[in-house]
This record gives sequence, C-alpha cells and structure tokens, in this order.
Amino acid sequence: MTRNGSLLYGLDKLICQKTGIETVVAEDAISRVAIGTGKYIEFISNKK
Repeated sequence: MTRNGSLLYGLDKLICQKTGIETVVAEDAISRVAIGTGKYIEFISNKK
C-alpha cells in the first residue's frame, strides 16, 4: 500500500481480512507514489 491510505492504522490488515488479498505497507509510502509515477512517465515516453 502507498500514499495516504497506507497511513491509516490497521487498514492493511482490514483489507487482508475482508478480501483475502495479502497487503504490505511500503516503507516511505508517500515517496513511493512519486517514484512510481516518474517510472511510469519514463516508460510511456519510451513507447513513442
């Protein structure tokens, strides 16, 4: 999990309990969004 939702205590465990999907809270979750967005922009730029 990344971004603001990952900062809500216990949300990862609730999602896992209700859906059966294993969840992991990313270390430095806020920065991960920016890094992932940058990588995606590089990826789509290389497709053209």
